[in-house]
Amino acid sequence: MAILSSIIGWIGTALIVLAYFLVSTKRISPTGKKYQLMNVGGAIGLGVSAYTQASWPNFGLQLIWFFIGLYALYKILRRREGE
Repeated sequence: MAILSSIIGWIGTALIVLAYFLVSTKRISPTGKKYQLMNVGGAIGLGVSAYTQASWPNFGLQLIWFFIGLYALYKILRRREGE
């Protein structure tokens, strides 16, 4: 289980770093759905890893990151429905 948890954590790390890289190089928008989905997915991956390793401060951070991403996605989807 520890190996699987680490793999999931590394995938989460890759998603968050890739999202940041793509925004920094202006390949995706920081207010776009892709960016927020990558952040939510990354938070899930890192959260799973943190939870299985009982890294509670890291788990708390990922939980916050996850809910911020969900809120941003909600706002994006609501904005598109109004168009």
